Amino acid sequence: MVVGADIGLFALPRFQLLADLWRSGQLPGWNPWFGCGSPLYGDLSFAVLYPANALVLVLEPMEALSVYLLGHMAVGYFGTYTLLRDQRCGRHAAALAALAFGAGGLALGHVSTPIYVAATGWLPWCVLGFVRWSRAPGSSARLALAVLPFALTFLAGAPENCLTAAAVALMIARSATGHTWPRLAARMLLLGALTALCCAALLVPALLVIAESTRAAGLAANEASRWSLSPVQLVQLVSPLRVGYQGLPIEVLLSDYRPWHGSLYAGVVPFAGLLLGLGPAWRERRGVLLGMGGLLLLALGRYTPLYPLLSELVPGLRAFRYPAKLFVPTWFLACVVAGPGLQRALDSPEARRAFGWILLALATINVILSGLAAAWSTHAAALAAPTTGVALAAYFSLRARRPMRWLLALTLLDLALAGNAQLETAPRGLLDAPMLAYAVQREQQRQGLPQRVGTLSSALSVGLDLSAHGAGRLSSQQSSLRQALLPNAGAPFGVRTVTSFSSILLARHQLLRAAGNDQDVPEFKLNALLGAQLLVSTLGDAAAVASHVTPVADAGLWQLGRLRQTLPWVGLYRAPRVARTAEDACAQRLEAPWNETVLEAPFDALSWIPPGAHEPTEVETRGVRLLRLEHDRVELRTNAPDRRVLVLREAYASGWEAYVDGESTQIYPADVLYRAVEVPPGAHTVSFRYRVRGLGLGVLLSALGGLALLAIPWLLRSKR
Repeated sequence: MVVGADIGLFALPRFQLLADLWRSGQLPGWNPWFGCGSPLYGDLSFAVLYPANALVLVLEPMEALSVYLLGHMAVGYFGTYTLLRDQRCGRHAAALAALAFGAGGLALGHVSTPIYVAATGWLPWCVLGFVRWSRAPGSSARLALAVLPFALTFLAGAPENCLTAAAVALMIARSATGHTWPRLAARMLLLGALTALCCAALLVPALLVIAESTRAAGLAANEASRWSLSPVQLVQLVSPLRVGYQGLPIEVLLSDYRPWHGSLYAGVVPFAGLLLGLGPAWRERRGVLLGMGGLLLLALGRYTPLYPLLSELVPGLRAFRYPAKLFVPTWFLACVVAGPGLQRALDSPEARRAFGWILLALATINVILSGLAAAWSTHAAALAAPTTGVALAAYFSLRARRPMRWLLALTLLDLALAGNAQLETAPRGLLDAPMLAYAVQREQQRQGLPQRVGTLSSALSVGLDLSAHGAGRLSSQQSSLRQALLPNAGAPFGVRTVTSFSSILLARHQLLRAAGNDQDVPEFKLNALLGAQLLVSTLGDAAAVASHVTPVADAGLWQLGRLRQTLPWVGLYRAPRVARTAEDACAQRLEAPWNETVLEAPFDALSWIPPGAHEPTEVETRGVRLLRLEHDRVELRTNAPDRRVLVLREAYASGWEAYVDGESTQIYPADVLYRAVEVPPGAHTVSFRYRVRGLGLGVLLSALGGLALLAIPWLLRSKR
């Protein structure tokens, strides 16, 4: 069982949701559990078409997730090993370098984000497939095997990793095949086009969703580079110190920093092999070393001028927020250099002596680092101390008859010690989530709420931005605001929430502090909470919302409360406010009383509502009855004496269609976030249905991609 910050709060609920959908035979089109609802099929972070997710059909979600993580680490190990063997590296040297990549601290430091564990695992196979296909471009089998790992990387939820894998593959293929850069670039473009075609069934819907999100316009410069790799954290390459959470207090060394990677520890033996291999690599693989240096500079993000400059010049780069992720291909290239370096230590007595001096130097460095860590944290010193012993044992093992076997055993021991420390010190997200879920579900049952009510921290954060900066700022955030999405979150188009359980609002302490003071949250800022029934906050935030929340239960580090002023999930309005534009709707929402609604629509479309005729009356709920509630469909029965506007507090998003008695009708944004339709007087059936946009076109393009995989090698053979 693995533990990490996002394991219990994002990854595990994702597996549970996919399991429920697949077992019920439903298309995962809409996700009603996150935010006020969001597109599920087009959310790349959910990886709905990734084959490894099928583990949830045969295993419990936690077991499936553990197998998923450990399996992809094994995939990364065997891919690196096979590539190094393909480069004529010996078995033991290839195994040592492969361990540093597939089972080292970098892989373990990603356990809280399974998407990137999967992408890391497929990286060496992307390189190997391209290198082998470049040697025989007329082979259909090799072309298919070259496309497959790129396609799996995309389907796993990491499209940006396809680009970095392509760059790394070009660097290694140049030295491995001897082909010219233009020829290799042309083949990579062809490979990329085929991958995009084969993945079009997911790519087309995802692009349509991204186009409506803030990611399409790009993040602010400080947000795009927020998760940069700290130069200080590079100390982890030679010592398993925890930097930032445990171990050396990063505030002393570098202000305003939280590490993206939990660990970078590579093991002293593979790192010594890297240093030994740098000299020959400069003569034989100059492009690989230059690429490694360039990727490292980009991974440092805001700590160097290169990434901020490129983020201004390269279109689309500011759609991504994690420069530190570029250290994964950086370290992969380092392992490709380390393999031959370790082989030199085996083959040459002179190189073996140099290798021994490097190991002694690393042991000395670890003694110094352990002493520094002991001044701040005995726990961090305890993590670093065994590394010194491993380095010294590796030095003396060089005199053994078969030193590589000893080095391999020591490396396994070294990484096992570091891995145990990494998992022991990981955040307790998994342990907190079940307690939180139990408290929320129990309160939902007690109130008789539908299992898809509410909003999350994104709505609160946007509401605070509105109050602080005015409605004009919302022009670039409008689509994400409507979907109640965090505009700067880590997912491809901004979906990032905290739990799969609905009817809650997670109020983070920094957002509450930003509300103005520590004692109260101004009522107009709570307009963003309209529709939320329950609020989940950290125990330290309870005082900030005490005047608005009735405590229900404590769940570990969390406190669950019921909002005292709240609107129903679905209700009828006689005369809502009407706004012409999104900015006007935002401004009116901040001014309106909590129990009114603001409808964004042309005035002539709702001519029966006189301008300024809104009435601050209670919302009518007795005339609405729920008939059907599914992931992609909601069906209601209304009965009102006159014409009304029905407001359903679920996200307004493209793809939703509304029908009144089977006749199509217009959906309007209500209160910026939600869906509303006009209903005539009398008894009527109102239904909302969600359809995945672009799915038909995507499936057609994927079929064409499959045919192209067969046709292109035949054309290349015919041309030759």
